Amino acid sequence: MLDTAAAYGSSEEAIGLMSNCKTFEVVTKIPPIPNECDDVEKWIKGIFGRSLLRLKQEKVYGLLLHRASDLATSKGAKVLRVLESLKSQRLVDKIGVSIYDPAEINLISDLKRIDLVQAPLNVFDRRLIDTNALNLLKSYNIEIHSRSVFLQGILLCSIDNIPLKFKKWEQIFRKWHQLLNQEGCSALAACLSIPFSYKGIDKIIVGVDSTKHLQEILRECESVVSATAFSKLKSIDPLLINPFNWTSL
Repeated sequence: MLDTAAAYGSSEEAIGLMSNCKTFEVVTKIPPIPNECDDVEKWIKGIFGRSLLRLKQEKVYGLLLHRASDLATSKGAKVLRVLESLKSQRLVDKIGVSIYDPAEINLISDLKRIDLVQAPLNVFDRRLIDTNALNLLKSYNIEIHSRSVFLQGILLCSIDNIPLKFKKWEQIFRKWHQLLNQEGCSALAACLSIPFSYKGIDKIIVGVDSTKHLQEILRECESVVSATAFSKLKSIDPLLINPFNWTSL
């Protein structure tokens, strides 16, 4: 499965250019809907139609709203009906949302109409678990894809290579590396242990920048360590755990 979005630069085109692109299931996303958009149906179908053309796919596995708050606007009911229409036309297998905070689940008026949620989960960010959001979503049979497992790669950095803008959280990073040394495991294996330790997680989204990196991740998946040692290592500081906020650091 490949995860992409209309907003991810030329990633959809890159997938479409792959000779074996049709052997992959694809999840893509609808960008935030502009406030001035008067015809939501036309806008969404136009965005999605262009995504299919770029992907060279007749349908996709998942279509998500990049911004869950689009469901909380006056256009929200219409947005959901448009997504359901694409699903009924068999252009999409599953519809849903990408969230950055479990509190955004409250923006979905009827969880029975949602099939798929993408949410962050990593060694620092346990909100999906601690707020009981994972159990709530699974009670509605919703598929869960966890992302940000490496927290944009910052969890894989050596203690000396952590950018200066994260100096404020030096203590938690030092504790992280102390635990890695105590457990005798790599940061990669420890990061993967978090989503692997919860049965409700259906897919783990990882970003890679080379074949070698992907191979390393796959090797570590074969020998994931126990997450118990890292269970108390977490933060609720949105400036740290939400990369969207890093531009303000």
